[in-house]
Amino acid sequence: MAQRTVRYLDSPDPGSFEWDFAGRLRRTDDNGEPVAHPDDLQHCTATDLKFALGLALGESGDLSVVDASVNPDDDVEEVGFFTPVSFGLRP
Repeated sequence: MAQRTVRYLDSPDPGSFEWDFAGRLRRTDDNGEPVAHPDDLQHCTATDLKFALGLALGESGDLSVVDASVNPDDDVEEVGFFTPVSFGLRP
């Protein structure tokens, strides 16, 4: 079985990485929601994103995407410059 391109890493350690976007590890924002850079999503599939969001957030919550002008190597969960694009699950 192939490894998913987006994974929620259910880690009990505070401050540890919680999301893996095709190899790029990210933490959640202060509200516990995932944040990604557009570069993080280039090699991710929609089905894997849907699965990971459902696993981590249940039926509510969104994945915010920061502006592409932000350095993808920065801690994007702390940047605050978001695109109008986000991904979420709706009932």
